[in-house]
Amino acid sequence: MKGGFGFCHLKPELLLGVDQALETNDGEAFKYIDSVFSSQDAYQVVVSHEMLCYRSELECAIVGRALEKHSFDHIVISGYSRLQSSYFVSELSQWNFRARAKLYSDMDVMLANKLGWRKFTAIERSLLAFPLSDRIAIGSLTIKVFIVPQSFWVSLPA
Repeated sequence: MKGGFGFCHLKPELLLGVDQALETNDGEAFKYIDSVFSSQDAYQVVVSHEMLCYRSELECAIVGRALEKHSFDHIVISGYSRLQSSYFVSELSQWNFRARAKLYSDMDVMLANKLGWRKFTAIERSLLAFPLSDRIAIGSLTIKVFIVPQSFWVSLPA
């Protein structure tokens, strides 16, 4: 008999595979989801992943599968939202500083300036590399940085 409360955070690459399999009507679409639900011994299970809020067909398919094949008799879907500005900050922190181009670019700047890049987190390396570099990679975009001498600065009256 099932009891208690369970939680599972779905693996993004496998969840994306489920989504793609559903689009092509692949018979193996639910293999991952079935293994997740089968491994739960609780009668209440929270299934979590941010991707679900952007793919309602996938969410509905998972809910249907839970009801039909896994003895769940009640489904509650809850979501959350956040300010758009918070999303951009989160996205920048989560993805930009993990992008290979950004990591390699910052690492090259650190090495060129004889700084031990392993001593810093990705975000710290990026913040240090910015003023030390004449080019900054952000995803597939490369920005040329121009250093303006102080003699060209303009003071604006308060």
